[in-house]
Amino acid sequence: MVYFHDGQNVFFPGGTFGTWDADRIANYEISQGRMREAILVAIDNANDYGSDRQIEYIPPGDQLSGQPPGTADNYVLFLRNNVLPTLDFNYRTLNQPGQPAQPAANITAGSSLGGLLTAYMGMTDS
Repeated sequence: MVYFHDGQNVFFPGGTFGTWDADRIANYEISQGRMREAILVAIDNANDYGSDRQIEYIPPGDQLSGQPPGTADNYVLFLRNNVLPTLDFNYRTLNQPGQPAQPAANITAGSSLGGLLTAYMGMTDS
């Protein structure tokens, strides 16, 4: 499973900030034997949904100028307690429903603040 932050920009044609073309690139890399098949999960995060990525993607104790402190721990808990179990229950994943997620079977990816969030998750073993 590959979990992408800022999911509105992950698949073609993309959102306001363009697209990473993750679907097209993954299909190509799989066809060339350089990547195994994976489920790509795009987690939208935009103010249209009542979220605020400038707070949700920032680690606790850090903040952008003029913003409240970051709440990345809450976002990580949402992923761990809601998103992962839902997908593990409904799709054929390498994780077993009701069991702890296998770190080697799950990857998170992001750019900009999504990259910061991914690094935070890796550093805190989230």
